[in-house]
Amino acid sequence: MLRDVIYHGITPDFWNRCDGVPDGNHRDRFGFITCGMGQPGQAEWMTYPASHARLRNIQVFQE
Repeated sequence: MLRDVIYHGITPDFWNRCDGVPDGNHRDRFGFITCGMGQPGQAEWMTYPASHARLRNIQVFQE
């Protein structure tokens, strides 16, 4: 498993190489606690749920 990688490729080819995504029970929330808007500043979770995915034969670059 890798984190914080950059992939190189064409989007349809990338997703056609995805052969595994877990069900909704394995989603994690990612995002920020502030939206950076408003006077005074507002604090609210700006998140999106995402699951891990298994991709085969893609080119990745790790920072």
